[in-house]
Amino acid sequence: MTGVAMCLWLPVATSFIFPVDHEHSFDDHLLVSTASSLKGHLGSVLVTLSGTRDHQPGTIKYLQEALGPIQISSLGGLSSKLTICLIQGSWETLITLNNIFWNTEYYYLLNFIDGKQEIDDIFYHLWDTHRVYRVFIVSQKTYTIKSFDPVLRIIHKAPIEVFINTNSLNQRFPDWNMTDFYAVYAGLYADKLRESRSFLVDRLTLEALTERLNMRLKIKNTTDDSIKFGIRSENGSFYGTFKELVTYTANMTAQAHFIKIHNILDSLTYSVPARADKICIAVPRSERIPRFVESFNSVNVTVWLSIVLIYLITMITLSCFRFFFYRVNRRVIYETSLPLTMFGICLGLPVDYMPRLHFEKLVLSSILLVSLVVVSVMQSTLNAILSTPPSFYKFPNNKDEFNEQMVNVWTSSKDLIDSYVAAGYTGVKFHLKTAAEQKKDFHTIIYKGGILEKMAAFLRAKELEFKFVKLQMTEACPVQHNIAYLYPKGSPFEEPINRILSGLVESGVMLKWDRSVYQFSNRTMQFVGKVREVVELNPLSLEDLGTPLYFSCWGFVVAILVFIFEKLIHGSMKKLRTDHCD
Repeated sequence: MTGVAMCLWLPVATSFIFPVDHEHSFDDHLLVSTASSLKGHLGSVLVTLSGTRDHQPGTIKYLQEALGPIQISSLGGLSSKLTICLIQGSWETLITLNNIFWNTEYYYLLNFIDGKQEIDDIFYHLWDTHRVYRVFIVSQKTYTIKSFDPVLRIIHKAPIEVFINTNSLNQRFPDWNMTDFYAVYAGLYADKLRESRSFLVDRLTLEALTERLNMRLKIKNTTDDSIKFGIRSENGSFYGTFKELVTYTANMTAQAHFIKIHNILDSLTYSVPARADKICIAVPRSERIPRFVESFNSVNVTVWLSIVLIYLITMITLSCFRFFFYRVNRRVIYETSLPLTMFGICLGLPVDYMPRLHFEKLVLSSILLVSLVVVSVMQSTLNAILSTPPSFYKFPNNKDEFNEQMVNVWTSSKDLIDSYVAAGYTGVKFHLKTAAEQKKDFHTIIYKGGILEKMAAFLRAKELEFKFVKLQMTEACPVQHNIAYLYPKGSPFEEPINRILSGLVESGVMLKWDRSVYQFSNRTMQFVGKVREVVELNPLSLEDLGTPLYFSCWGFVVAILVFIFEKLIHGSMKKLRTDHCD
């Protein structure tokens, strides 16, 4: 069966594609059993053979003997009539579909290989003739990017009443509604994938797809024993394993529909609208960013450093005075100033180094006056910081806020800009970047857990759980503070992302960014940037600062006490000295 593809034509225009080649081929007996089952359920069968190599007469003869009278045709003579069974490209391209799964009773699989054909026209023709029942998307590495663009456009654009011919299905299969739709992940890959961001994106896409198809999504691992593959046995049960399914030695069950996923996101393109466009939004700030903690710490440290500096200058000055001007055996006890002695003790000076000379007191008073000025300036700066009303980088929550804040938007999608303008976002400043320009600015940061899961956890816990590497600004978003989000125009995960972002604003938690870019790539959907701080709406009060504020002001108290005690005690000592002389 080298170089053979088989397509089954059914009276209700339901088609099946069987890609078969020498390495990945159906067991002949199983192939015949499948075709016989279809013939018994649905009537006549048309076998279509296609390929660049000659068909093997033995295969055709075997099928004729097993199935009875059947029609045999080449794909070339049939392609114009059976547009639903469209296979474009060479046979080498066709065999890349060796992992496609389908249901063997009443749904078909639509495959796209070569993007050179006018596939869109064929799709619209299918909608008009009401032939489309089910579309199965199979994502795997061998698919080209162009292969998936038309498929996603069908999902997003096709009206539900045209997309699914409900009347025909209800007549032939009353129980077709809400059947199971399996997304099968392979082995160990599935265990890791469930913890990754790609799994979350795939699940959101599949949920939207199955909801559109009115089916139930079930995501399974290949090691799950509850999944049964294979054809019906004589007693009505199913048999087969996942390995047999991959190698085409088993078929799908009648009441389940399967899709094999590698990573849907990897197959998305930059084309509009079937893509998640990167949009970078720069939110202008109002006044300034409140950095209460940082500002207070800087002022407080400066005050303490000034005090330490004063202490060192005082020690050096007094030591010099003692070295050059100290007079031995001079009785000047009555000249000792009590306030200066107390202040010397506070500074840690030895008792025998207490200042005794008037010019020493003059120098020390000058130093204290300088300290008073320094501490006063620092204290006034701190008061100014605390008295300034806070301001925030508030993400726009509605159209009016977008227009009022004159938000900047960078995107590669002109359609996205047009849709914004048409929706009334006249105050938004748009910057159009080509896909190539934006693509070169993308950064790759691999992290565990989906971005939506982390955002949801952040909303619930009201704390930041992200751990990312800080990057510089990119040319795509040449602004200092940026907040951007995934805006997947027309995609199934647009609503949950926007809902989470709205929750960020409504919950009163604002994110502050420092020369970082928060952006999504539609190919990797990864975060770029680093959150510097989470700012609550309520500013810090003086009570919140606590004890450190008191210590930063102690220089005032000491300086005032020094001059008060100096004035009072010096007068008393002077009177005592006068009385002694008398």
